This record gives sequence, structure tokens and C-alpha cells, in this order.
Amino acid sequence: NYELFLSLAETTPEYEFVWIGGTHEVSNGNLTVIPQTTNILSYISLLNCFILTSKVDLCPVVLLEALALNIPCLIFQDNIGYIHPKTQHLNIVSGNISDTNYSGIKNLIKHTMYSKKELSLPTGNEYINMNFVYKKNEILKLFEKHTDLTV
Repeated sequence: NYELFLSLAETTPEYEFVWIGGTHEVSNGNLTVIPQTTNILSYISLLNCFILTSKVDLCPVVLLEALALNIPCLIFQDNIGYIHPKTQHLNIVSGNISDTNYSGIKNLIKHTMYSKKELSLPTGNEYINMNFVYKKNEILKLFEKHTDLTV
């Protein structure tokens, strides 16, 4: 939802907004658009906060990438297809981002970046490693269990 992202940048000049994956590079005031890149993690690692502005994204891989890097993330539950549990680096807001005014989103960004982390919760990286990263040998064992590998 580039239009919403652009409007957020226009109405929130105290933050710098970076859109990764645009069609061409743009740098205008507090908005920077970085063209599609194979080196996305190096850019994500520089963020202070990641906000998912998608209207609908059933499996936002970029969210998983940001969490793996322990970047504070802001998502709206109604805009994604997967229910993530709370982690130290994930602020999950009920509802739809399109139903939230810019002032409300601005406050949520601030809260996501600066709120005290609940240390009893896993970090974003721990959550990703526990739920989304599999070791090669574990995958092979699972594959062998469900497949006849004899030739």
C-alpha cells in the first residue's frame, strides 16, 4: 500500500520513511525509495522500525526478515493471514490499517520503537528460529519419513 506509506511520510515529517522494492530510486524530503534489490537484509538491518502497510498480505516474508533481525515491527492483524504471537519486537494491533488515522499510526510507530520490551517474551529472532527456520538434516529426515527415496 504505497499510497498509505507515502501519506504517512507526508504527514509525519519527524520520521524518515524508507520503501524498499520500488521501481526506481527516489529521495524526497523524509521519503527514500530503494529499487528492488537482492541485498534487502542489509537495508532492513538499518531500520529503527518496520511497519507493514499492506492492505492484504497473507504471508509477509519481509515481516519475518525484519523480525529475524530484531527490528521492532508494527502490524495490523486484519491485514495479514497469519496470527503471530507476541514477541519483544512485534507490536500487533487489532483491526485494519486502513481504518486507523495517521495520528493513530504515528503514535503506534512511536510506541513500537520506544516501548519497554517484555523480556519474558521471545525476541523476534528467537521466534523466527523456533517457528520458521529448519536445519538441513531435520528437513531431510522429514522428507525421508514421507517419501520413498529408493531408486
